[in-house]
Amino acid sequence: VATFHAALGPSSITALQALAVMNDRFVIRQSEHLAERLAALADLEARVRAIYPLIVGRPGDEAEVAAVLGYAKKHGLANAARMLFNSNEFMFVD
Repeated sequence: VATFHAALGPSSITALQALAVMNDRFVIRQSEHLAERLAALADLEARVRAIYPLIVGRPGDEAEVAAVLGYAKKHGLANAARMLFNSNEFMFVD
C-alpha cells in the first residue's frame, strides 16, 4: 500500500471563496447587526477598537486600527466588519 505525505502550507482562501463570503447575505446582515450593536459607543474609533475583539478575538494593534478606521470612515462600519469577517485571521484558527 502506497502512502502519500504532503507538507501542509499556510491556510488561505481562494479569490472565489473570499468573494462568496464577502457577498453572502448572512455575512452582510451580521456585519450590519454588529455595526448597529456598536452604534451606542462614543465615536467611530471606539467602535473600530471594539469590533476587533468581537471578530478576531483580540484587540487590534495601532496600525490595524488606523487602517480599519480609515476604511470605516470611507465605507462605513458595517463594511469594515465585512472586511474583517473576510480576513484569514477570522477564517482560520492559528
